[in-house]
Amino acid sequence: MAIPKAKKRKKPIQRRIKGQIQEPVFENIEKMTGAEFHRKRMYAQEFYRMEKDKTDYKKYIVTWATENNYSKDDLKYIKSNPDFAFNASVGGLARMFSRGVPDEHEHPGIKEFYESMPGLPDEPKPALPWLKDRIQDLIDDGKEIVDKKIEISQTKKKEAPPKSIQERLRDSSLNMIDPIEDHIELYFDENDKWDPTAINITQILRRAECKQAHARIIKKYYEDFSNDYKILVGPKKKECEEWQQVQEAYSHVNKKTANNMIKFHDLINQACDAIIIEQKGNRKPRKTKEKSAEELAKKFKFLKIDNKLGLTSLQPSDIIGANEAWVFNVKTRKIGKYITNNPDPMKLKRPGTGLQIKSNTITGFDEETSEQKTLRKPQDQLIEFGKLGKVGLRKYMDSVKTTGIKLNGRGNENTLILKVM
Repeated sequence: MAIPKAKKRKKPIQRRIKGQIQEPVFENIEKMTGAEFHRKRMYAQEFYRMEKDKTDYKKYIVTWATENNYSKDDLKYIKSNPDFAFNASVGGLARMFSRGVPDEHEHPGIKEFYESMPGLPDEPKPALPWLKDRIQDLIDDGKEIVDKKIEISQTKKKEAPPKSIQERLRDSSLNMIDPIEDHIELYFDENDKWDPTAINITQILRRAECKQAHARIIKKYYEDFSNDYKILVGPKKKECEEWQQVQEAYSHVNKKTANNMIKFHDLINQACDAIIIEQKGNRKPRKTKEKSAEELAKKFKFLKIDNKLGLTSLQPSDIIGANEAWVFNVKTRKIGKYITNNPDPMKLKRPGTGLQIKSNTITGFDEETSEQKTLRKPQDQLIEFGKLGKVGLRKYMDSVKTTGIKLNGRGNENTLILKVM
């Protein structure tokens, strides 16, 4: 049995990764020979071609133009060109000039190098005029782009303005009543057989997804026709100008037709009222945006730090939702304990539980159990207070022998927030 030949593994393609090569640095140019300076420039140009992209070229050209006092309009025109308009030759050259690299023909040994190389001219052409010509091309192209954008925007302004919300609402409302209008026209074709109740107007409007605003517009639209028919069959008022106009406009309509139309328009009116009432009942109440604890407590006044006691305050937002809060007034030497009247022992953050803050006042605390007492030696007593845990804090107020007084919940610039639980 023949042994199968082993397949040769293809060597993986080595791909270049951009950003691993450092940008060339031109140092001691005056010590370089013409050949060295020429090769250095060629290497730099190749670096910008391979390692940079069109967005970099655009940035280099704008930077060089800014350094060379091009006008704001020219810079705007350059920037308005798309990225593909910027190439490595122009971008790389602009970058080298920005970094202080001299033009090739300015190097003292370059002419000798060119003369020694067969097939090259006696000396290189200056690159700066060529760069300026290319940048001028970008300015000209950019100006055309800007002018075209201005022309388009002016054309759009001259066009008819878009319909307002009210106009669009009216158009959509009138589209909903096509079946109703068809039924009205049917009356004049089949006068004897026509029945005002033959169509369910409410159902038609519901199928058309008629909202309150649509129903009001439809109701108003048919209201004028209904009033005209009522005037037509009502008492004669020959001296009334409106009565005369209605008689003239509806001279082709007899009394039976007018009464049928009044009945039909009453049904339209009832259907619109039903839609309006339904929509009011179905409307969801607007959700109130819940404010964060930081927003609720932003107006609360407190002392951030007391250097004498070496204490730093907690944030007022920490009080919101807490079951207990300890404060200390550095001016009156009073330590206060706020206890909520609606505790949240499981910390479920139920709405309305715990202490709250409204403007500059702590709310939701029990006025009977919450109290404040004066510390005779705050420096020592607060050090002891800071060491206490949850269990120790329960008996701390009893250990302070001064008289307890009620708290008012107000914040001020002398109050530190010591603990929150």
